[in-house]
Amino acid sequence: MNKKIPSLWPLILTAVVCILLSVLLTLMFCYRFLYLDTKNEYERKISALSEELAPREDPTAFFDLPDKAGYLYDLLTQNAIGIYEEGDLDEAMLRGLVGGSGDGAARYMSAEEYAAYRSSSSTSVVGVGIMTLTASEEELIVTFVEPNGPAGKAGVETGDRIAAVDGKRLSEIGAASAASMIRGEKGTSVTLTLKKTDGSERDAAITRDKITFTGVSGEKVGTIGYIRIVSTSSDAVTAFKKEVDRLTDEGVKAFVFDLRGTYDGSLKPLYQMLDYLLPDKNEAGEANLIFETVDIRNNRGQYPASDGHDTALPCHVLIDGQTAKTGEVFAQALRLLAGAEITGEQSAGNGSIQSLQTLKDGSAVIYTSGKILLSDGTDLTGGVKPDRAPQGDGSLRYAPPSLDLAVTEIANNYAKPENG
Repeated sequence: MNKKIPSLWPLILTAVVCILLSVLLTLMFCYRFLYLDTKNEYERKISALSEELAPREDPTAFFDLPDKAGYLYDLLTQNAIGIYEEGDLDEAMLRGLVGGSGDGAARYMSAEEYAAYRSSSSTSVVGVGIMTLTASEEELIVTFVEPNGPAGKAGVETGDRIAAVDGKRLSEIGAASAASMIRGEKGTSVTLTLKKTDGSERDAAITRDKITFTGVSGEKVGTIGYIRIVSTSSDAVTAFKKEVDRLTDEGVKAFVFDLRGTYDGSLKPLYQMLDYLLPDKNEAGEANLIFETVDIRNNRGQYPASDGHDTALPCHVLIDGQTAKTGEVFAQALRLLAGAEITGEQSAGNGSIQSLQTLKDGSAVIYTSGKILLSDGTDLTGGVKPDRAPQGDGSLRYAPPSLDLAVTEIANNYAKPENG
């Protein structure tokens, strides 16, 4: 009897169905997760890009500040008539950004302006070695003479009034042209006609030379040592210490530091100059903090007396309404830590710190980055108030120290027997 062999077709059919179902499920998976998701993401990006590129119903609705600035820039450069050239507009926008910051001391400098700024700030310069003030269009007053500079060697003094340059009277050419004529190349000459404090006139032939401008000068007036400081720089520190030592060795009884009109300089040289005058510790044996700086994040930098040198002589300081920043710190620090007496007018009241940031294209920006606090924790808001006003009406403000009433008044006090 023959066995009945089972048919294979049901098995084959089942296998085929399973394979078809697997293929169908794979296709559905690929369509759903690979095709549809990718398609939807693509369409979403295209929609977002189209929305961004499409004309805005309200062209003043912007995504952010750079977007708004870019729109205004394109609007002006492409549609406005009579505006700056493109490069000049860039500079104007940058100046407007810095100028509109609310920081009165902030300013933007182009690469060319910054190069000129660096040159003008250098203490190594070619010239005659004087600082002047325009008294009128017919007169320049010499307010400072650099010791051992060409003008000083030619007999030019503080308080001299320049009446003519190379024979041309200021009444004819004006003060601005005269100041320009005084400048020149190394080795060239200029003749200044000087009106002295006694009313007489004399000519001074000066050969321009390269000089290191220290901004410090000193002389003995009676029994006091007078030191004029117009700026605090690294070169000023050396000159200042030299004058303090020289006048001390000459036996002066007190120092007068003239800071009238002084506002320029750097903090480190200022600190070194004050450190040379002040003791490292106070009477209680505690370290003397001369001043400290604080920035917007309340980071503090302290400047304590530490060089082991000081002066035991009484100190007096002269200030006026133009004394600011480094000049004010110098005056108030000496008052707080050395009992200095201050004579003059209330100072400007500016104890802010400016920082300079250079940019990759050679331009730069100056901005206020902090303020100075004195040893008692106060700042210079409101200015430094003098202990007393000077004698006279100020008409001899720029006279030689021996004729300056503010200086001679102090000198006369130390000439009295009880101060001898």
